[in-house]
Amino acid sequence: MKKVIIIYLICLFLGSCCQSEKKVRINQVSTSQMVFLNYSEKMNTVWAINVPFEIEIKNETSSRIKLVGHNYIYGNQRKGTFSKMYELIDTQLKEINLKTEGIDPLNSKQYIVYSKHFVDTSEYNNDYFRKEVEVLRIDDRKKIAVGSIEEFKLHYSKCSNSLYQKDSLKFSFYDADNDKFIKLKTSIK
Repeated sequence: MKKVIIIYLICLFLGSCCQSEKKVRINQVSTSQMVFLNYSEKMNTVWAINVPFEIEIKNETSSRIKLVGHNYIYGNQRKGTFSKMYELIDTQLKEINLKTEGIDPLNSKQYIVYSKHFVDTSEYNNDYFRKEVEVLRIDDRKKIAVGSIEEFKLHYSKCSNSLYQKDSLKFSFYDADNDKFIKLKTSIK
């Protein structure tokens, strides 16, 4: 009888060790959101580019997770500044509130993260963005949409190839049921 109990306990222990733990997964998906050029009247040039990345976060755990932070990590520290995170609601971008943002068990949510990359004005001057700079000067605007990421890559391949090389996104979640933080990082493609 002792042997049966010991074998049963060993099987239970091995079975629990071999089960794969459900996780939180992050995938980058294509987006039709616009890339924006930021113009400085004082510098008389395009100084920054806002690039959208659509991220799908899948909660494969059995508990609700709360998004407590995100960080866009630039491959080169001098290459950019903060990022903003949005949720697409009825074709409108709504900035998310980290105090209330969560993902229910076995569900997923999609977010748009806009990075802000500095432009090397010695390499990409007004000649490179000539058409857009003329429109910005005439209309007295500070920002102009230049199409989706695919369109941006097509028309400005030299700039887009170097823009977000080695960049990544880091997310922090809190799982209240298990009282633990989950930190995930994904590379930008």
